[in-house]
Amino acid sequence: MRYTRSLWWIKRDFRLFDNPALTSALAHSEEVVPVFVFEPKLLQASETSYFHIHAWWEALCYLQKEFRERGSDILFLHADFPEAFDYLQYYLLFEAIFSHEETGSNVTYTRDMRMKNWSKEHGIAWHELPQNGVIRGLRDRDKSERIWHERMHGAIISRPEHIPTPNETVDHLNKEFSYEDILAYFPQRADYTLQPVTEYDAQQTLKSFLTERGQWYRGNISSPNTAFWYGSRLSPHLAWGTISLRTVYRLTLQRDREVRHMTAPPKPWKSSLRNFQARLHWRDHFIQKLETEPEIEFYAMNRAFESLPYEDDEELLSAWLTGQTGFPLVDACMRCLQHTGFLNFRMRAMVVSFAVYTLHLSWKTIMYPLARLFYDYEPGIHISQIQMQAGVTGINSMRVYSPTKQIADQDPEATFIRTWVPELAEFSSQDIIKHESKPLTGYITPIVDRKTRTTIMKDKVYAIKRSDLGKRYAEAVLKTHGSRKRRR
Repeated sequence: MRYTRSLWWIKRDFRLFDNPALTSALAHSEEVVPVFVFEPKLLQASETSYFHIHAWWEALCYLQKEFRERGSDILFLHADFPEAFDYLQYYLLFEAIFSHEETGSNVTYTRDMRMKNWSKEHGIAWHELPQNGVIRGLRDRDKSERIWHERMHGAIISRPEHIPTPNETVDHLNKEFSYEDILAYFPQRADYTLQPVTEYDAQQTLKSFLTERGQWYRGNISSPNTAFWYGSRLSPHLAWGTISLRTVYRLTLQRDREVRHMTAPPKPWKSSLRNFQARLHWRDHFIQKLETEPEIEFYAMNRAFESLPYEDDEELLSAWLTGQTGFPLVDACMRCLQHTGFLNFRMRAMVVSFAVYTLHLSWKTIMYPLARLFYDYEPGIHISQIQMQAGVTGINSMRVYSPTKQIADQDPEATFIRTWVPELAEFSSQDIIKHESKPLTGYITPIVDRKTRTTIMKDKVYAIKRSDLGKRYAEAVLKTHGSRKRRR
């Protein structure tokens, strides 16, 4: 069907290249109005922070420059739904909306339900297109791997050369918008060091990873000292859609073929690229869990763990969030997050494990505060991973990381710790490793007895996991969410 005027509703897809929603809008419309809505309900949500708004605005400003070069512009609104589209419909008289299928938290899920009803009531066609391998309405998980590969191997879409937009109307409506009003939702600090998030930076980050940094990906992503360089650093770009997963996957395959045809490929390119490809697949696997069962934002996947008692002590929560626990690696990680919004996967798992098993904080209690610290916050991954690290899925091995052992394994010279916990700068790495048995002068005494408290929580988790109820729920979880990826 051909529309006179359509909206491209920008969500987590701040890009022109390989954007199915934008491309479809252009293919079926005489005019397309790109629109981004700063929603008060989302701005005020427990999961949202200045980090996220910064990423949106930086990506939008670059995208706006790209649009203006193509004879178009982006319309900005500060309003909730459906009032935002009531306003746009009054001025623009659009006939259709194009967007991608978003797998988000309850805030965006309920907003999309309201928009679905609104579009039906107003006779507006709303076309939602997938932008990754997450499958909406998946009924047979045994087919998920095949569908994922079909999408990843589909045609990559070029950037549009021209975007026909009623610019006079857009310019007029944009006069009502002020970014300062958006910033007013969040306290400002000057000590952030945030990774640039634009479509250009996404492409450059991928290029440097596939030609240089990625060679040592395998074996260097567990340490916080090496992961900042050898990790892909694509997580914020994939989270906010400044690059498509398909683009990353296909260029990774291309690089893999190049390496395989080398007479003597530099080690360990082959294993690093294979490892990275697997993680791209697992990324959608975790998002699929939330898409399939949105309720896991509020309930443990294995409902038997809803009876697990936690202390949820507010002082312990505050100490953990601000990096004041007396456990050097935990404190370094949390302070790093406060400053950069980034932490490598192993350290993320460790701080969650510490919060749940040692501080006895519920996964529900730490979920939103931690989301606010992640610059690359992706709801599906975040919620699924927190439950897995907290041990409440019932199908995963219990992962309880000793922060002391992790110093010896991942930061043996205490380089990362000294960077983020400067009060320990004068202590030797061995003194720091022995901090639990020998207090460090001038540094916080550990706020809890780690070993005793961890054992207590592990016993509680094990008891539920081994119970008849826990096992029955685990079977249901495995059927609904278990991996269907073939073993090689």
